[in-house]
Amino acid sequence: MDILNRAALLEAASAASCPQETVEVPEFGGAVIVRGMSGAQMAEFDKAVMGPIDGDKPPQVDQDLFAPMLLVHCLVDEKGSRLLKDSDLPKVKAWPASAFRRLATIAMRLNGFTEDAAGNSPETVNGASISA
Repeated sequence: MDILNRAALLEAASAASCPQETVEVPEFGGAVIVRGMSGAQMAEFDKAVMGPIDGDKPPQVDQDLFAPMLLVHCLVDEKGSRLLKDSDLPKVKAWPASAFRRLATIAMRLNGFTEDAAGNSPETVNGASISA
C-alpha cells in the first residue's frame, strides 16, 4: 500500500463520503437512513454527550445520552440533512427498544464504535449502553 503525501491525502479525503445504510423499521412503518458522521459532526456529537468537567478529571461520556444522541445525529434524509434536532432527544428515548437497538447498533458500527474498534461489546461503547 502506498503512503500518501499531503496532496494525495487531501484529494482522496475530499472524494470520500461517510458510510450510510437504509434500514427498515417495521415499528415505524418505513425505512430510515443511518449515516456515519464526518470529523466535524463527530466533534459536535462529542460535545453533546460529554459530562461536565470535574476538577482535574477528564470529562466522561454521559451514558444516558450516548446512544439516543447518536441516533439524533446519524438519522438523515435523502439529501443527507439530519432528520432530528437535539431537542428531539426525549422522543428518541421513548422509541420501542427493538427499533432503538437496531438503529443504534448500525449507527455505532458506521461510526467505528464497534467491538473490534473499541474493545467493547456491541451493546456498549466506552461503558455507554445502547439501551433506550
